[in-house]
Amino acid sequence: MKVKALEKEMAEFFDKDRILEEEISEVQFSNNLEKVAREELNFQKEGENVVAFPDLEPRAFKEESPKEKNFWQKFLDKIR
Repeated sequence: MKVKALEKEMAEFFDKDRILEEEISEVQFSNNLEKVAREELNFQKEGENVVAFPDLEPRAFKEESPKEKNFWQKFLDKIR
């Protein structure tokens, strides 16, 4: 009897853990979306002012790491 009750309680804890992990993933995804929107698309929240600084290094000379993923590759990694 006690074993069954403990197994049921353990299963409930695992369910709660799974739900919390999903919520953490959703929050991280939302934070990443906001970061991309702010940094790459210059989006702003209501009441905020965005200040953009010019890129002083010519783009032709910038070396991009082959390991860097673009927004959509990161997005697809998150939803898989």
